[in-house]
Amino acid sequence: MKRLTLLGCVLLLNWPVVSRADLKALLLGELEPDALVVTDVTPDGKALTQPTAEKPVYYYYKPGGFRELGEVIANEKRPSPERIEQLLAKALEKRHYLRATKETPPPTIIVAAWWGTMNPGATTELGFHEDENVGVEISEHNKKQMLMIVGGSKFTQNGWINSEQARVMQEAVEDRFFLFVSAYDAATAVKKEKKPLWFTRISLPSAGVSMDDVMATLVTSGGPFYGKETKSVEFIDPTKIRKAEVRLGDVVVIPDDPKPPAPVETPAQPKP
Repeated sequence: MKRLTLLGCVLLLNWPVVSRADLKALLLGELEPDALVVTDVTPDGKALTQPTAEKPVYYYYKPGGFRELGEVIANEKRPSPERIEQLLAKALEKRHYLRATKETPPPTIIVAAWWGTMNPGATTELGFHEDENVGVEISEHNKKQMLMIVGGSKFTQNGWINSEQARVMQEAVEDRFFLFVSAYDAATAVKKEKKPLWFTRISLPSAGVSMDDVMATLVTSGGPFYGKETKSVEFIDPTKIRKAEVRLGDVVVIPDDPKPPAPVETPAQPKP
């Protein structure tokens, strides 16, 4: 009888309970993979009050640009920086982070964003025993980069891993798209110093799609977590965060049908 591999044990422990409909969709390739979101807030960031509708936080936006981590993918269809800026502004506005203009109060934070591809570059198969293949080996440098983007500072490999960490490790060896949004103190930046406040990292598997196709999903998945500490890595179902747009036409008032006139009673004729 074959031995149960270490990866098999991890997958059995980490396999989610799914409905029959979801299992069918999974087999047919109709289920979208989860987006992974994690936010780390620094001590300086935790000292600040969260923005509200009454007291929003105004920011200056600085695009960081496109980055390729790991192996380079040729002919990747990239989203335009202008589109990312628009998508991000809309998502940040829902968290009460507003773009500063000449008509608004001056910005108190600087929001920077980087986006791109992360391709670990699998090399050899690893096994618990010499004759067992249970996973892939990637370079130590790439592995640290991938784990940081996927799991942030909350991920650790010290000691035995739990089911969540096992899933994060599994996600980290896949080719992925990422969006990295960070905030810095504006007053300190004027002095050419950096005071980081928070970092939000979002990633999605890149198999079969272009980054331009999934950019809106990347930005929207991070929506509730921009500037808000996450206890651990959040696994976000993209289908649950999309909202269908319902467009209504002009309202036309149709009057009620007029009631027919009451019948006129004919007076009785006198008898002769």
